[in-house]
Amino acid sequence: MSSTSKLNTRLQMTPSQAAYTQLDISYPPEFWDEVLETLDGEKLTLTQGSSGSETVINSATVSLSDISDAGGAEQGVIITASTHLPRMPVSPSKPVGVLQINQSPSRSPRSKPSMAPPRAIPSAGSCGDLFSGAGVKRSSSETALPPAKIRKVSVPTGRARPGVPSRSTAPSRMIAVPPQESFSLQYVFKGHHGLHLQSYVVAHSADVQPKLDRLKIARGVQWELVRGIQSGLWSWADVKAKLGNLQGANADVAPRVNAIMLGGPSNPCSPHEQSIWEELDRELKATVENKSRGLGLMGEFDGVPDYYGGNVQFTIRLLDAGEGKEPRVRLEPLQMTRSHHLARELGSVSVIALRDDKDGALVRQWAARKFVFCGRTYVALPPKSSKVYLIETDENCGRTPQECYGDQYRISYDAYIRRNNPMDLNSEQPFAKYLTRLNLYLSTSVPALEFTGENIEFIEDEYADGWSKDQKPPTETIMTDGCGFINRAAALKISARLKYERPPVAYQGRIAGSKGMWIIHPSDESPEPRIWIRSSQRKIVLGRLLRAHRIFDLLAVSRPSPSLHLSAQAIVILANNGVPAQVFCALQEQGLKDLIAPLLDWHRPHATAYLWDAINVTGNVKRSRLQRLAAGASRALGFEKRAKFGDDDKMEESNGDLDSDLRDLPHTGRCAFSGVPLSVAELAMDLLQAGFDPRELPLLGTKIGYFVKATMEAFLAKYRIPLATSLEAYIIPDPSGKLKEGQVFFKSSRDPDGPLKEEVVVGRYPMRESSDMQKVTAVDVPELAKYVDVLVISIRGTRSLASLLAGGDTDGDEAIIIREPAIVNTFQTKPFVPPPAEFLAQNFERQVQSVADFGRKLEGMPIAQAQTAFQTEVSGGLGDNRIGTYSIYHDCAMYYYGLDHPETRRLAHMVVTLVDVSKTGLRLLEPVAETDRKYGANRPRCLYPTWDQTTARPKELELFVLDSLLEAGAVTKDELIVELDAVCKIPHSVDLDIREPYARALAILEEPRLFASSIAQELDTLKAHVEELWERFKQQHGKSQYDQNPDRNRDKKGKGPSKQTDNPMLPIMRDFRQPLEGVDFLRLLGNVDSIKASYAFTLAHSFAFSMAFQDICEMKRRAEMRRGPQNKVAVIEDAKNMGGAARRLFLQMGDRE
Repeated sequence: MSSTSKLNTRLQMTPSQAAYTQLDISYPPEFWDEVLETLDGEKLTLTQGSSGSETVINSATVSLSDISDAGGAEQGVIITASTHLPRMPVSPSKPVGVLQINQSPSRSPRSKPSMAPPRAIPSAGSCGDLFSGAGVKRSSSETALPPAKIRKVSVPTGRARPGVPSRSTAPSRMIAVPPQESFSLQYVFKGHHGLHLQSYVVAHSADVQPKLDRLKIARGVQWELVRGIQSGLWSWADVKAKLGNLQGANADVAPRVNAIMLGGPSNPCSPHEQSIWEELDRELKATVENKSRGLGLMGEFDGVPDYYGGNVQFTIRLLDAGEGKEPRVRLEPLQMTRSHHLARELGSVSVIALRDDKDGALVRQWAARKFVFCGRTYVALPPKSSKVYLIETDENCGRTPQECYGDQYRISYDAYIRRNNPMDLNSEQPFAKYLTRLNLYLSTSVPALEFTGENIEFIEDEYADGWSKDQKPPTETIMTDGCGFINRAAALKISARLKYERPPVAYQGRIAGSKGMWIIHPSDESPEPRIWIRSSQRKIVLGRLLRAHRIFDLLAVSRPSPSLHLSAQAIVILANNGVPAQVFCALQEQGLKDLIAPLLDWHRPHATAYLWDAINVTGNVKRSRLQRLAAGASRALGFEKRAKFGDDDKMEESNGDLDSDLRDLPHTGRCAFSGVPLSVAELAMDLLQAGFDPRELPLLGTKIGYFVKATMEAFLAKYRIPLATSLEAYIIPDPSGKLKEGQVFFKSSRDPDGPLKEEVVVGRYPMRESSDMQKVTAVDVPELAKYVDVLVISIRGTRSLASLLAGGDTDGDEAIIIREPAIVNTFQTKPFVPPPAEFLAQNFERQVQSVADFGRKLEGMPIAQAQTAFQTEVSGGLGDNRIGTYSIYHDCAMYYYGLDHPETRRLAHMVVTLVDVSKTGLRLLEPVAETDRKYGANRPRCLYPTWDQTTARPKELELFVLDSLLEAGAVTKDELIVELDAVCKIPHSVDLDIREPYARALAILEEPRLFASSIAQELDTLKAHVEELWERFKQQHGKSQYDQNPDRNRDKKGKGPSKQTDNPMLPIMRDFRQPLEGVDFLRLLGNVDSIKASYAFTLAHSFAFSMAFQDICEMKRRAEMRRGPQNKVAVIEDAKNMGGAARRLFLQMGDRE
């Protein structure tokens, strides 16, 4: 190819219309390698004028990401160019533009075959210049020209390949065309959004940063260095002095940063911490490789099978420094607990979560700035919950891009928006809703399957009787809202990748700017994976579907339902709809007794194995451990379900004096030094399976006692009433069309009796109104037989059943299915009562503007002011943080006025509306908020146990059902506490197994041995070391505290231990684990760690277990295993290796021995 190859593509342009266009330039397939090698890094230039006198009117550099296969050997190679073309006074019939490729003079390509002239095909595109190449240094002198609309592109006859359609014209792709009134972020900001924002410097040294980059100091290491600077442990000058020792991979250097900077030995690094640094190194390799490997689905990489990236979380916390002052910042320790599409696409190091401790107030105030960290610039995306995610742009501050970090592949903020939520193609959306759409890329997910463009199809929804899409039907009339199809071939591939036992029926995920649920297609049997996306699922209109868009990111799948527990919300609705309070009291009493009875049976055969199983089941320990191991993939793997809105089902556990201070990363569930579990249930299980017996070890009996009390308190406080035959399942629309209005279908994969054929009550959280639960009829429909473990609802009738259930839909909402006759037979369905027509006007103000409307405001501003205005709007989308407040108001009104009172209903609608204000643009009227404060003044004790209730429920209202349950539950609890106290009366005993190593060392001193005096001195050294740590342990706790107060170190919300970095006990535990110097003779006699642990055990059991939990458990296990084949450890090991039903049968058989 010559240095300048004119493509002779003549453009016909209208003289006055403004729009944007995308040019798909195609080459025959035989030139694929040539295109990749020649055009990467070259410029596409649009010129005006005749040969020799052309005027350049637009150009940009091409990167490899802009070049794609058009769909196989038949269609060739596509380069996509989105550009602004100038408005000019010309005749529409006169060609005025020539597209040409300018090759950089510095490039010296090898000889290549002559390339066939390209075709320029007008189609939809993303906003912006011809590709702004990733990481390209931009000139501040660039000017943006007003755009003109391409009406026609003429191709010289005989030069283009006939009969080869562009990939973008495939009907299944539904390529979108920008509307006449559209807005381009690229056009307004010239590709430089963030450049003119005010900076907030998190950490940066103009002197040191260039040296860090020049020496290739790993970015994880840089993060740790800044954490040390912020903590006051060292300064930038100290870092500069130690640079030579900080070179190397994250895995080699990051764990040693403290030792390097402060001197002294390196502290032990837990396997989990080490895996974080190794993952960062792996992600860097993938970034520099530049094959989009981080998105996943490319097989094994760097020793990890089926690798995908985005697994490491970088978090900055804003801390209030006082009124009128800039907030302080704190870099949190890196974690590895989840992955989402944004981090997989850009890389973990390019995404930082910004949060605060004020429910987003500081974030809302400061996120309109750009953040500078170690010479790199980060700009906020629209918020998710109470935090925002900052993404790294290609702007540098006091540093030069380095290829060793993959800096050449960074993209601008504008380019990211253009790629993933193009403004010109979504200009008609309300701007507030547009901003929230980027949250699709922040959902915790795993990449499950890549579809080809031809196999992604867009289809219409099914509507309620009398409605069609042309009528702009209300949401409740969209009967398939949020639910599309995948075929069996796709389901099989996903199941094989995620290693499911059998393909699930429903898959919740994200793909191609769409979200929701996908169910198995009722009839498609094609061998290639296919997916059908409903209009209601399509949240972002994309131009060309890149590989990143065609990957199905899996969030969760349908699964067999566990037994159901009612919560306070459901109980109140059921009671209000006719179910007597006595029904719930009886269910609560029996449920609590059944739950606690196995935990109090300490004298049966195989008692410790039986206790181990009971704690495992009651504390949900196995599932919790699987969730930690799976981290962010736990929902996709079926280990957990989505949390109920407003209904925290997680039981808070207390670990008492032993380990409430021993905090570690939530991934491990254990202290990194002693190995002690952070959960009291897991602690008790570990002690039991090591061979300890609560009848012999008082500490274990005490722990089980704590666990029993915590279990009862959580059961009663949450009103967790078990319903043995009831279920919960994802809601899906009927794919057969056979169900009638008011009918549902449910078939469990575990029930041999087949589908339900009875009346049931269904509901969905959050439940705030009487109509949020409905009585329906479950029927058998043979055509639905394969749809197991999901609730299939009818698509017939005037509105969707899902919409009646607390305004739900079928995009992944779950329903509870109640079967208990005592509830179903007395339940009476109440009609849905919509909010009054004037509800929104009386309570909210509308600030609704489209993307195009907002764009027009920006176009008239200076660029710095426009960028600030845009970013202020972005960060302001945190929504209203008064959702929880209004939830409290509704609870109080429900108690004092009744559920069906007009004011209670208004407050219920307020909660629902506030949830969506970030998308709707509505703003709560402040006078209304001030007036409504009266509802939270007196909270009922049955819902808020710590609140001092001063007003009784009005006598004209019947006794509130939760008050009845509270009184009845207290009686049952007192009876069980008496039983527990009787069981826990354990005489003090001496465990000789644990004392044996220290006793053996003492016995050696009684024997006439060589070096006996040396051994005695070393034993004194060991004892002095342990005693010194014992004194420090007591000083930190105080004996009365660590022996009696199990909850002293829970966080301020009572949800668990605080962070490991704040734990004053960690230095003591670390020092206990350090190798003891000067005990060489003791090492010859045995395990010094065992002797230390054994001696600590003689001082105090809780001290010993806190310091050396795993060592002590291993000593006990070895001693127990010497006691014959039916020892406690062996019985538990046999039980562990069995399934739940077989394990319980095995233990019951032990009763008869």
